[in-house]
Amino acid sequence: MARSNSNTARQDRFNRDDNEHGVIGIDHFAMPADDIELMARFIEEVLGGEPYYVTGFDPEDEAKGKPRQVFMRVGNVLMQCAEPITGGVTVGKGDTNPWPHWAFLMSAEGLQRNLARLDEMGIPYFGPAEHVGGDSFSAYFASPEGHKLELVTYDDYPAEKVIGIFGPKGAGTPQWADLFYEWTPSS
Repeated sequence: MARSNSNTARQDRFNRDDNEHGVIGIDHFAMPADDIELMARFIEEVLGGEPYYVTGFDPEDEAKGKPRQVFMRVGNVLMQCAEPITGGVTVGKGDTNPWPHWAFLMSAEGLQRNLARLDEMGIPYFGPAEHVGGDSFSAYFASPEGHKLELVTYDDYPAEKVIGIFGPKGAGTPQWADLFYEWTPSS
C-alpha cells in the first residue's frame, strides 16, 4: 500500500463515519497509574474529567482480584486509570520518548484558556507550536507520573501566541525531561 495523505482538510476526519469495518472512534484508552487517586484528581482538576465508572475498590471486587480502576469522562472519551497488574508503571518521568501520548481536541479559545490554567497551576508545557502545514496547533505537558498529554486545535490560532513550527528548524520539540514536575491536588 502506498502511503500518502488521503485528505488533509481541517477537521474532515471528525465528520467521517465510513470506516469499512464499522469503527466509529475511540471509546476509551487505558493508562497505568501507580497512584490511582492522584491520577483521578489530576484528570479532574486539569482536564475537567469526571468520574464515570469505578471497579476494584470494594471488598467483593478485591476478593475477585479485580485491579483498582477509575474511568474518567473527558469530553466524549473515557480515560481508564488502572493499577498495573505487573506491579509498576512502564511509562514515567525517566522516559523521554514522545510515545505514547494522548491528545485532547479543543477550540483555539479552549487551548488558550487551558494553557492559562496550566500556568496558574504551575504545570510546565511546550507550545503552542504549529504543526507542519499549519493545519493544527498543539501544546504538550505531562501528568504527575510522566504520562504525556497534548492539547490540540485545528482552529486558526493567534500568531503572536505561537512559539514556532514543530521540528529542528522551528520551535523544536518537547523536551520531556523539562516538563516533569511534582503536582499536588488542590484541597
